[in-house]
Amino acid sequence: MRLLIIDRDTLSNQLLQSRLEGRNYEITVEPSKNDALELLKEHDFDVILFDPAPIQDARAIIISIFKTIRGRFEPQFLLLSKTMSAEDAVAAGANDLIPKPVGTQELEEKLDNIDRLVKLIHKMEKSEDLPPQRGIINKDAFNELFLSAIDRAHRYAERSYVVFITIDAAGETLKHACEKLRYIRRQSDVIGRTGEKEFGILLQRPQYESEPYDATTRFTEVLSQFVSELEEGHSIQMDLKLIEIPVGKQHIHTRVTEEETSVVEFSEGL
Repeated sequence: MRLLIIDRDTLSNQLLQSRLEGRNYEITVEPSKNDALELLKEHDFDVILFDPAPIQDARAIIISIFKTIRGRFEPQFLLLSKTMSAEDAVAAGANDLIPKPVGTQELEEKLDNIDRLVKLIHKMEKSEDLPPQRGIINKDAFNELFLSAIDRAHRYAERSYVVFITIDAAGETLKHACEKLRYIRRQSDVIGRTGEKEFGILLQRPQYESEPYDATTRFTEVLSQFVSELEEGHSIQMDLKLIEIPVGKQHIHTRVTEEETSVVEFSEGL
């Protein structure tokens, strides 16, 4: 992936570059914001890290970047700042915040989130013949909603969540599992194809903080009950992963098999 760092702090740039060694990035550093805009006229980047200081309005810089690139690509933004909060960063149109001074573990976590989001975007953009099923929209339609959620996050600081459900099964077992998915979503959710054996449920505009967690837990419980009622001899595994937009963070990963339902990964602070 191509990564652009815009920061006039030379020491910070050197620190970032040293800590990014070993990751599969093509890194460009440009201290001047004006020169960075000129650079963006000719080159595409997947991720942009920038410190808006001394300018207070980070959103103005993000808007300038979008005007400069004119829809050629959709960069993901991480703000570098000593004073801003993560909420400030999202309100400015960024994905998230990396607070200064930059800590190694936090930097790795934030970049892992962005990597996950960028890979999801590229995966969703791949052209595949995945037609709709009853109550489940096709991949292209779901991708448009997924990209729209990212765009609305940048424009209006709206957070959305997607539960990706992968079904490892075959034959009639897979067919019945897919049918079950139609009934687990809530009325406000949108479910669509995202892969041959993968589906996404878009949870838009959650009404309260724990709502995405509660929904994922309920989906897991319903699918666990479904698996427990299968006749012996059916082999199935379902993985549910809750991803936050625009952060890219994976909050929950649960797994449902014939033997057990387990939490593979859980992250506090939805």
